[in-house]
Amino acid sequence: MLRSEPNPKAGPLLGEGVSLDEAVRAFERELILSRLERYGGSVKAARESLGLTKTTFHRYMKSLGIAARRRSRGLTR
Repeated sequence: MLRSEPNPKAGPLLGEGVSLDEAVRAFERELILSRLERYGGSVKAARESLGLTKTTFHRYMKSLGIAARRRSRGLTR
């Protein structure tokens, strides 16, 4: 069944001139960033919540221009 009104959560992704590929990439980027934020920057927790392997998740991050934050291991000099 087709809806007559667009989903308001889609926002600017529904604008004219946005290709399907661009919209999908924007969604993937926002989803990964939101999961990283939810899990305090933990790449492992974020990728597990999305059901992705380590390799696939890192491939997504690289292709979407998302850099993993380096964590301090608590080492002092």
